[in-house]
Amino acid sequence: MLDVLARWFKRAAWLGDVLAIDSTQYDTHHRSRHYEQRCRHYASRRAATANARRRRRAQRIPKLALGVVTRCHLVLAALARLGLGSDCRDFGPVLRAAHRRHGGLRDILADAGYDSDVHHRLAREQLEVHS
Repeated sequence: MLDVLARWFKRAAWLGDVLAIDSTQYDTHHRSRHYEQRCRHYASRRAATANARRRRRAQRIPKLALGVVTRCHLVLAALARLGLGSDCRDFGPVLRAAHRRHGGLRDILADAGYDSDVHHRLAREQLEVHS
């Protein structure tokens, strides 16, 4: 579906040449993390079991990384996975998928979570996109 939308937007000349990449985590339950941490802090007797439950649940947290064209807000690439951790491993797959669909990207915008020499080299040397 993303391929079809990219072709339509390209044909209509609505695509821009700047891509923004970022990711987000989705909370899987109704209570905030801050509230849970405060509850665990004051319930010292059950702290060990609460921490064990939290670790198991943290591995199942859904995370979504997106590559979006800033001019028209079209999503060119999306990567969904489970778990916590750095955003760095999502940069390459999202950038390559967006570049494949667009072809004429000029600039990439991403936050500090994606800042590394490997990513700059991928963008500038392999894909010829300014990062």
